[in-house]
Amino acid sequence: MATEDNRLVEQINTVEIIKDENKIKSKTKETVIDLLPQLIASCLMYFLVIQAGISMSFSSVLITQIADNGEIELNTNSASIIASIWSLSLPLGALSSGFLMDGFGRRKTGLFICFPFTISWLIMSFAENVTMIYVARIISGITAGLTTCSVVYVAEISSKTTRSGLLCMNSVWVSFGIFLTYFLNYFNLHWRTIGYVYALMSSLCFLAIFVVPESPQWLLVFNKKENDERKRDQVKSTFSWLYRKQQISEVHYNDLIRSNEIRVVEAVDENDTNWLRNIKRPQVYKPFTILFFLFLLQQLSGGYVLIFYTLNIFRNLGAKFLNSIDERMALVLVGSIRLVMAIIAAALAQKCNRKILLYISTMGMGIFAFIASSQMLNVEDSAHSLFLRHDNNVTSDSLSSSSASNYILLLCVLSYMLFASVGILIIPWTLISELYSIKYKATFGGTSVAVAYILMSIVLKIFPFALETFSISIIFAIFGGVSLTTAIFIYFYLPETHRKTFAEIEQSFMGVKDN
Repeated sequence: MATEDNRLVEQINTVEIIKDENKIKSKTKETVIDLLPQLIASCLMYFLVIQAGISMSFSSVLITQIADNGEIELNTNSASIIASIWSLSLPLGALSSGFLMDGFGRRKTGLFICFPFTISWLIMSFAENVTMIYVARIISGITAGLTTCSVVYVAEISSKTTRSGLLCMNSVWVSFGIFLTYFLNYFNLHWRTIGYVYALMSSLCFLAIFVVPESPQWLLVFNKKENDERKRDQVKSTFSWLYRKQQISEVHYNDLIRSNEIRVVEAVDENDTNWLRNIKRPQVYKPFTILFFLFLLQQLSGGYVLIFYTLNIFRNLGAKFLNSIDERMALVLVGSIRLVMAIIAAALAQKCNRKILLYISTMGMGIFAFIASSQMLNVEDSAHSLFLRHDNNVTSDSLSSSSASNYILLLCVLSYMLFASVGILIIPWTLISELYSIKYKATFGGTSVAVAYILMSIVLKIFPFALETFSISIIFAIFGGVSLTTAIFIYFYLPETHRKTFAEIEQSFMGVKDN
């Protein structure tokens, strides 16, 4: 009887505490200055994600410069391996990131992966043969898979009011990495010099992450080395770092403590971790299948192919195109569009339905890919090889006669990238965290990421051989057809997730209709 009375008193006290905290929340408004520590910590951790964008775009600069100066022997097969081996090795890092993050902490994992990034760029810069380039790309790919610790860290240190915006910044930082590579190439920096710059950046990234606190969730849930009292002191210290106002800091601390206590109770009912048994559940195999085909169509629509082989694609448009348009400036424009549209997409994703953004993205890509394909038919001297050099032996008369059509073609290619960047290159990755329920998100979300990058590596490996077999105009026509097919697939099979709870999304897969 006494025990029941004590529990009743504890429940009443908890209710009163929550009421008091709600009053504090309503009276205390968080200003931009109050949220600044969260923004700083997020940006410092996102320095790791820049490396993913850098590695994506670096293959285009690397392969093209080697083709021009011939300092390392390359052929179509070795060039395709350079581009694809990075995305093929990335799943190894993604699948092992959970073990490292849970075992050593989000912050320590971030500090650790700065070292292999630095080593990979040094190996790249000192490479004397293609094998050393392969090794550098493999190390970089595996390490890039570990950068998921940045997203997990940001999700755990941010408040409800800032979480969605800070998480959307992930694609912005990836896009910044792509832009940075194209920007350095514009100044005609040698690929070895660019490698030295990125090695230095990786070293500085270690110093940046060193100043941020550990995730409070990890300190409380996964830190097994400390006793409960010590862990709670560490969590309090972290919240004091993240929130300028002590009252708000204490409110978030108490919320975390209570949610952790509830999680411990609910964990008793979540012991089924059998992968084969869970994949048979409709709330698992349906989103897994949808994501598989969505990522397959994403890769076949050509957006990532253009990122990895941008310069090579431009050179296959013909000598007149290259001599009437600065290829390095065109590359910077592609990177700029990718960056600006990532920022816009991050803002639109907070207010617009996912399917609407994907419709706009895929239909726009399809239209401009077909227009670009038709314009490419009018470009003379078009060739079919990954190793075309920039030919300056084009007369001014021939340039003036085709200058207008060349700029129309460039506009179509840039518009194609613009529409790709506002939807299909970004949203499928965010859908991984939305389509899977909380119980299955870690296991099957990681599996979907691994499958996506394997598909990417296959397409990147095949593209150079397709370029030798078909004309660039036919390839862009294929991109256009796949883009429009993606819009049809989205209409019939992809559920809308905007402003829906995880429970509502899960029920839709299980055939439960809303009342």
